[in-house]
Amino acid sequence: YLAAVAAEDIRDAVRHICRGVLSISRRVAPMIPAFHAVAGDPAGVVWERSQQLRHHGMVDLVAALSKKAPLRRNVTRGQAADVLYLLLGPDLYWTMILGRGWTERQLANWTQRVVLNDLFNLPPAQHR
Repeated sequence: YLAAVAAEDIRDAVRHICRGVLSISRRVAPMIPAFHAVAGDPAGVVWERSQQLRHHGMVDLVAALSKKAPLRRNVTRGQAADVLYLLLGPDLYWTMILGRGWTERQLANWTQRVVLNDLFNLPPAQHR
């Protein structure tokens, strides 16, 4: 997050975010079935609260990123936060990497392209 905020270029910032979140999701995603299993129990409150905090973090992230480049026309900050919440969450890691066999690099590259194009109307930078 700090590297993304410090980056001057939106593409560098998004790259830092996507790769950084994947390193967190690598540790969290294997526990997704357990989190879902306790969702209705008192222990599920902890998971739900962590998800709320994660979404608040995405709101803050959108605010920081939109200082580097404007959001695509007709995309609100709230919508952008929702998209980041989905794309940068452990559920996507669980589905695409653990479930479908994608590599972390494939998921990071795809996520970067989606964020840059769909939220900021920018083509991704050349491979770095």
